Amino acid sequence: MLSFAETKIALVGGLALVGSSLSPEGFEGWTLPSFAVGMVIYLLWKGERHEKQQQKFREDSLKAQIHVKDSIESLRDEIVDRKWGRRKNENRNSRNN
Repeated sequence: MLSFAETKIALVGGLALVGSSLSPEGFEGWTLPSFAVGMVIYLLWKGERHEKQQQKFREDSLKAQIHVKDSIESLRDEIVDRKWGRRKNENRNSRNN
């Protein structure tokens, strides 16, 4: 789905293209070169928007990786604690017997 800005650029560009083929005077200066300039501006804007989305995706991915790493370390620590806790209890039981 096109955003408002994308729709506006497409409509203005389409009107400029139609106007250049019919009567450039009727569209008050919107000719094919001005349409080309509009498209370049649109593509630059679109590229910047895409780059922002990619940056957000990279940040979210990094946050997820850090969360997974922390979870794995926490689980490992819990397993080690349980294992050492059992050994300590076993050692105490064998000493008492």
